[in-house]
Amino acid sequence: MSRVSVPQIRLSFSVVLFAAGICVVLGLLPVLNFVLLLLFALCLWGLAYMPWPSLKASALWLVALISGFGASVLRPKGFDYPLVWDAGVLHQGGHAYRLYSNLGKGFAGLLLLLWWWPQWRKQSSQQTAVGASLGLTLISIGAIFGAAVFVYEMPIVPKFPEGIIWFFVVNLLFTVMPEEAFFRLLMQRQIARGLVRPWLGHALSISLVGVFFAVVHVPVQHAAFGLFLLAGLLYCLVFAVTQRYWMAVLCHFGVNVLHICLLPYPLA
Repeated sequence: MSRVSVPQIRLSFSVVLFAAGICVVLGLLPVLNFVLLLLFALCLWGLAYMPWPSLKASALWLVALISGFGASVLRPKGFDYPLVWDAGVLHQGGHAYRLYSNLGKGFAGLLLLLWWWPQWRKQSSQQTAVGASLGLTLISIGAIFGAAVFVYEMPIVPKFPEGIIWFFVVNLLFTVMPEEAFFRLLMQRQIARGLVRPWLGHALSISLVGVFFAVVHVPVQHAAFGLFLLAGLLYCLVFAVTQRYWMAVLCHFGVNVLHICLLPYPLA
């Protein structure tokens, strides 16, 4: 990334952090998460100056991983993010479901996208054609859904409850886009770029990030851990082959939509 783009990042980061600060004042975001967002932004801003890979950049990257992850998942005892949809039980034999807007994760994802945007504009020539990218994405969505039905024997329970539009909006903006920014842009892409041999970088990044995705979503002993591992690996594969962040977003979001509309939701 050129130094010319750094002042633009600094300005956009300042706007995001100002909005996050307002959320703290309004009681919508914990102070701890705001502090972690501030540290995360400083790390990303520093990475914009540094060549990759280098020892200093790697150390800063690790701090960015920890602070960004913490800002996204930590929630002080007794605190809840804004409730968007109290869906109740979505199907017979299901579990009650309430949808919250995780502002910490949303702000972290936005910072990442602002950091990545100038780099994407310069590297668009490396992307796979849209048609081939879309084909791989749709095949991956079908493979994950097929595994859920035929391997894990999840029952088909069609549903389209009132208010589900809130799920589509919140899941896309506060779950899928931030998660794909974190796993794909900050983790997978940086790991792959850190090794001299491209094939080794892609193999290692897909393996590590795919496993990490599964581990942070469900315990290893969970009955559906293998399904989450498959999903994590395929999201990684889609990004590695296409080099398109938005295809990884489409794959992840497509799976989530099929899950809530056709399968038991939420999982036990």
